[in-house]
Amino acid sequence: MSSYVKVGQENSTPIEVYYEDHGSGSPVILIHGWPLSGASWEKQTAALLAAGHRVITYDRRGFGRSSKPTVGYNYDTFAADLDAVLSTLNLTDVALVGFSMGTGEVTRYIGKYGTKRVRKAVLIGTLGPYLVKTPDNPEGVDRSVFEGVKGGIKADRPALLMDFLHNFYNYDVTGGKLVSERVLEENWNVAVGASATGTLACVDTWIEDFRQSHPAGRSYIQKTSEDDQERQVGGGQRWSSWPAMDPCGADQLRAGEVSSVARALTTCGLSAAFARRWHAHSHSPGCSAPAFDTLPALASSRAAAALHVCM
Repeated sequence: MSSYVKVGQENSTPIEVYYEDHGSGSPVILIHGWPLSGASWEKQTAALLAAGHRVITYDRRGFGRSSKPTVGYNYDTFAADLDAVLSTLNLTDVALVGFSMGTGEVTRYIGKYGTKRVRKAVLIGTLGPYLVKTPDNPEGVDRSVFEGVKGGIKADRPALLMDFLHNFYNYDVTGGKLVSERVLEENWNVAVGASATGTLACVDTWIEDFRQSHPAGRSYIQKTSEDDQERQVGGGQRWSSWPAMDPCGADQLRAGEVSSVARALTTCGLSAAFARRWHAHSHSPGCSAPAFDTLPALASSRAAAALHVCM
């Protein structure tokens, strides 16, 4: 089943978010990355339905089959759009699963609306607490990198998107093996069909500061799958205090918990390491395996396992 939820108005035109709602059981909402759509969760949707879950995907405003307004491209609005979907469908006890840019919606939603509807929160290929290099964030990425991305979009959006997808997939390594040329073409068609305004404006959301976005006083747990040990990170700490995630660690799942309700799973961190790799057209430092920032598009057992751990 598919339909639309009205989330706003721009002049004479309603702003609507397209969603699909399938199956029954414990509900899971899958939130896609830039510059794709909810269709990027095709393989994970099938696996979750087979596992007995109700699966909801939706297209972020400006992308896929959702409306393409010129306003509202910030995480406060994205979180409000997510809240509208949850409220319209009257969902509770939900697992929120965000990939890449979608992790921002999950984070901001919990920070603004709390966890009354949320059972678990899953972060895959995380955006990172704060990506910009500053005196208090020396491991971040120079702001000029993001300005360069915006410059490329303004100059030749279709070319920039194809270049992005090649690096997104590490296509020089995975092409013809994990990722076919047809997948690349399909993703490019979705990406180039998105709002030009939204595609550009979303770059600025990547550098929003999430370090104070979590609910005050929460406790954070880091859990490693290798030894199943948990370590208290601390109550109410800034997200910048979280231990660094392994940028190559798709096989070394690390989980964190926001209170006893929202569970966060991070596989390969989409943060400074990914931005540097994309900018430099190379792998993250120390990575010998292909990057798995592309988790939703790869039908691998890694992706299914990542979601299974959290369900």
